[in-house]
Amino acid sequence: GFYNAQLGLLRPGTPPQIGPTRIGPPIDTPSRTDVSPADFPAEARTPSLGLIFVALAPFSLGYLFSYLYRAANAVVAGDLVKELGLTPSQLGLLTAAYLASFAAFQLPLGVLLDRYGPRRVQAALVAFGAVGALLFAYGRDVTTLTVARAMIGIAFSGGLMSCFKAVVI
Repeated sequence: GFYNAQLGLLRPGTPPQIGPTRIGPPIDTPSRTDVSPADFPAEARTPSLGLIFVALAPFSLGYLFSYLYRAANAVVAGDLVKELGLTPSQLGLLTAAYLASFAAFQLPLGVLLDRYGPRRVQAALVAFGAVGALLFAYGRDVTTLTVARAMIGIAFSGGLMSCFKAVVI
């Protein structure tokens, strides 16, 4: 700031800069209030239906899967009891593992979404969920099934927030 002030490069009334300064004439950049949507043609402001579908479909499917997996225990409970001999409390543990991991991962999810963006985070979580789904499909004991349900809960906890974040960006 000092060198720019000596050279007369600061505008009157602007405070001196702290830290590295740019030597040369000031750059006039419009502020966000100088630009309005009316400055762009309607074609540039309106995304196409195909773009909306391609951009939001993966996030919407993640959200759909989170609801499907939330209700999966009710659908497969009879088969789990018949094939693996699970008790009602063990079935409740499977549901609790999904919901507890889903809830516990919300704070780390927010940090991940802010740092890496919804596209990368959602892709990684869906891949992690696929591994959890395979583990659940091949699981033959309560411990394996519980770990698999917790993995699925973590994986699909980002379905809604990733979609919201993608829309905001």
